[in-house]
Amino acid sequence: MTRQSRHPGTAAAPDPARSDHRGTALEVFTLTASGQAIRQALREMHAFLRRAGLDADECGTAEIVLAEVMNNIAEHAYAGQGVGDIRVTLTIDRRNLTARIVDRGAALPDLRPPRGQLPGMGSAIPALPEGGFGWFLIRALTSDLRYERREGENHLHLCLNLKAPARVCPDR
Repeated sequence: MTRQSRHPGTAAAPDPARSDHRGTALEVFTLTASGQAIRQALREMHAFLRRAGLDADECGTAEIVLAEVMNNIAEHAYAGQGVGDIRVTLTIDRRNLTARIVDRGAALPDLRPPRGQLPGMGSAIPALPEGGFGWFLIRALTSDLRYERREGENHLHLCLNLKAPARVCPDR
């Protein structure tokens, strides 16, 4: 996995938890769409989010969403194609965590994220599906969700509102 920090307006090597002139922290993660690489990326993303000042609950929410998205890419977008790459760009400003996730796997059905509906309340436990709850969680935990297929790539944009202003400038 590769990782890259970008902080426009800084001359020194960037610290991922420091802000740029707009008060944001940004980090780019590029990983192979495999279970092991996804687990490692989630650990590194968690560390970045904590350094940027997100609390444990916010980090947990972000990890659920990011894990669901990356696992869906590995299991569905790259199914039958072998292993491909995932690029995740995380941007934190004072009130939001934005994730832009790009892969070159198969497009989402109907070129849009699934609705993610839960089964009816009266469903018998044996009749419940084993999976299919991921998109419900993603939609429930994000404030904005957009998808676009462009030049053979899937582009997913999602936003999570932060409870309190993030501490993206820990030393100021």
